[in-house]
Amino acid sequence: MESDKVILYPVNCKPNSVSTISDGKTGQEIINEQILNNSNILIAIFKNIYGGETKVNGHTYESGTVAEISEFPNKDFRSVFFNGDK
Repeated sequence: MESDKVILYPVNCKPNSVSTISDGKTGQEIINEQILNNSNILIAIFKNIYGGETKVNGHTYESGTVAEISEFPNKDFRSVFFNGDK
């Protein structure tokens, strides 16, 4: 059936977000608005490290990646895979 077809489109902040200046918002919050909040599913795949500490919506996270996983609006449609050390 046509409605059963699925397309996975990989999204990354470097080619899929635009730098903007916003009063009161962090860079991570802007990335979340541009990419994360418009996504239906989150699949994160890591090999080693995943960034540095950041603040989003008043919470401090280990990294922007951890913030994205934690802040993803549809908690039932997120998967995280690790291959190697943190």
